Amino acid sequence: MVGLNDLVSDIAAGAAEQSVGLHQISVAITRIDSIAQEDVLQGSEAVGPLPAGPRDRRPREIRPPVLRAA
Repeated sequence: MVGLNDLVSDIAAGAAEQSVGLHQISVAITRIDSIAQEDVLQGSEAVGPLPAGPRDRRPREIRPPVLRAA
């Protein structure tokens, strides 16, 4: 029969493993975010400044083509 101390010990070990795994995930996400921000910065430098104009420009509405009978 498994004792209470064994169960508590197993739970503690599992919690420690989860903690390590969550830390690794956090480090990876931080690194991905940093790389993404660098990519955006490099992309904006490559494109140059945006042209001057109103800030509230909206994209043109895309309309489906009109089909006419031949």
